[in-house]
Amino acid sequence: MTHYLGSERSLTVTGDACERAFQQGRACADQMTPAASSIASLVVESRHVGRRVHEQLSRAALACAGGYYLYRHRSALESHAGGKYWRAQRGFAEGAGVSRALMFGLGAVPELVGAQMGYTLGCTALALSPDVTSSGGAQIVYNHDFPPRFGRYNFVRYNRPSDGYASVCLAYPIMVGCLAGVNERGLALTLNHAFSTDYHGRGGILLTTLVQDCLDRCATVAEAVDLFTHASVTNGAILTFADASGDRAAVERSCTQARVRRTDGNVLCSFNKYRHAEMEAYEVPLNAVSAGLMSGIPLHESNVARQRRYDELLPLCGGGSAEGQMKLDEAAIKLLMSDHDGKDSGHSNSICRHNDELSETLWGAILCCKTRTLKVVFGHTCSGPYKSYALEVDAPRGKVPASEPVGRVFS
Repeated sequence: MTHYLGSERSLTVTGDACERAFQQGRACADQMTPAASSIASLVVESRHVGRRVHEQLSRAALACAGGYYLYRHRSALESHAGGKYWRAQRGFAEGAGVSRALMFGLGAVPELVGAQMGYTLGCTALALSPDVTSSGGAQIVYNHDFPPRFGRYNFVRYNRPSDGYASVCLAYPIMVGCLAGVNERGLALTLNHAFSTDYHGRGGILLTTLVQDCLDRCATVAEAVDLFTHASVTNGAILTFADASGDRAAVERSCTQARVRRTDGNVLCSFNKYRHAEMEAYEVPLNAVSAGLMSGIPLHESNVARQRRYDELLPLCGGGSAEGQMKLDEAAIKLLMSDHDGKDSGHSNSICRHNDELSETLWGAILCCKTRTLKVVFGHTCSGPYKSYALEVDAPRGKVPASEPVGRVFS
């Protein structure tokens, strides 16, 4: 089936944040109602009420939730970065031809409600030092896992802003922000969900929005770390960074805490579990089992299994030691990120995740800081070759505005 954005599966947006959001909303307008139904189907399947009724009920429910979340998070949106993403939400809704409440609900509910639901995710991010990459620059390799019903929606977005740095990123039509990307200054980052326990409901910025904000106005890992350790956020996450100088870091965030993690080795890895010792007090325990609508799922089982398999495989690739001789070229990366735990096909605990209605690998990516290139396999990472999406050299280079001061939110 042809993707709604065509065979390239990409969209270019230009101008300030509001204009870019308007353009995306207009280009993806036909996807908003199906996306609403896909979100709601995690709770109630359409087969119980029929497709059209399910779509109408889904839109109504998400609009109600979006109105509530707008009320709770409006002050944070208006104060962050001069209010650019509050204005972007307006442009997004106008472009899609829906209410601002529905538009915000489409983006916020998967992040905010999803963060409180008991289901496992399997995102894997590895920040590679220049010493082990074939390009000679730092890279992040990334598998994004999410319920497979959302696989039809994701796409690549080229951002050519008048109010920030140009970037190329991976996104869904329902979000102003994105989940991974690299900008013209060679900063790359990815977002992994985390099971934090200190959700407080106070105003904050959606983490996907902060990822795009980081691409818009940060040039280095140091700047990105500063942004993510100071911003008010809505839920827990693990952000992985690399830049053109070869610097790498991860920030582990909960609603009230932030810690920075680094490594002296060639690979900095992130899954969906905090690895900084001081953050363990702010996430569900290692033996936690989900309750509620999706009960009985060991929440960290996939994290433990992927960490074990990664520890087995990486030395075979020559990337485990600080002086590893073998380069992690594209073929080696593909082999590592397509791993099925020694079996013929993937499963819910493998690095390339299959056969799980709640979370499968929906794309694999390589983000190269040196070439400012995003390479993507849509679907399971094992399913095909990486396709390259490179930033154009002559992309407009908007002036980056001075950042607004953002107070610390943790005690």
